[in-house]
Amino acid sequence: MQSKAFLEIIASEERTLKNVVSKGGLGHVIEWFSCYLRLIINSNKMPKNLHSSPFQINREIPWEDLGKGMQRQLFGYNETIMMVKVKFEKGAIGEAHSHPHTQVSYVESGAFEMTIGDEKKVIKAGDGFYVHPGILHGTVCLEPGVLVDVFTPQREDFLPKMN
Repeated sequence: MQSKAFLEIIASEERTLKNVVSKGGLGHVIEWFSCYLRLIINSNKMPKNLHSSPFQINREIPWEDLGKGMQRQLFGYNETIMMVKVKFEKGAIGEAHSHPHTQVSYVESGAFEMTIGDEKKVIKAGDGFYVHPGILHGTVCLEPGVLVDVFTPQREDFLPKMN
């Protein structure tokens, strides 16, 4: 029997696929399907009941150095959602990538040239953006700043490695 959260993800992905198909992009459909399959495969490998503590105190959370002028803090998460902060130095590049997660982000500070699919915009403190699963996206930091990213389901690749 599948969990309620898993069934909600399936329903969300079905709506996303219908949206992608309605825009007529076969390439996007193939990329979405590829990401979706990776999500399903990885969800079976993910430990269940893996979650953060109820409170995250900014000054107590270490920054993970990602190199190339970027650092990440891992905030609250469980198997269905995750929030992280990413700090960028001016000129740092968040390389174009896609993943099988829905992403919503808020610009806490700074300015970024954000590309989502074929669309490019400059976003600043107080702005935000949304990325469908499987859509190519990336950013260039124009002024030092911080993005607050929320993913569903969690980004298991961001979790500390368990031995």
